Amino acid sequence: MVGRLRPGVSAEAAGKELLGIAGSSPPTTRGQRRIGAQVTPLRDSLFGDLRPILWTLLGGAAFVLFIAAPTSPTSCSPRRPRQREIQPAPGLGVGRPSLVRSCLVESVMVGILGCTLGSSPPD
Repeated sequence: MVGRLRPGVSAEAAGKELLGIAGSSPPTTRGQRRIGAQVTPLRDSLFGDLRPILWTLLGGAAFVLFIAAPTSPTSCSPRRPRQREIQPAPGLGVGRPSLVRSCLVESVMVGILGCTLGSSPPD
């Protein structure tokens, strides 16, 4: 059973009341045992033992971003392999803000595609 405490009610008080309710319930027919009850925060019941693993995954993702962030500006640099692609653009009337915008849009689209493919479940 999942519930929410009223403001001002402590977990201990709710646990005592829940034990009183569970203690007054009739025994079950299978094992003739009474139903027990305990109050735990929802966050602990969902992520209790996973917290260290989640912190490790967060650290790994931050490390990958730390490595990848300095290399992403060089991929849009006109002095690198994209020089042939970007060099004729000013001669065609394309301004610097438009070039920067196109590089940013391309980088964001590649990032979204990578995140989508990376987060899709395996077949």
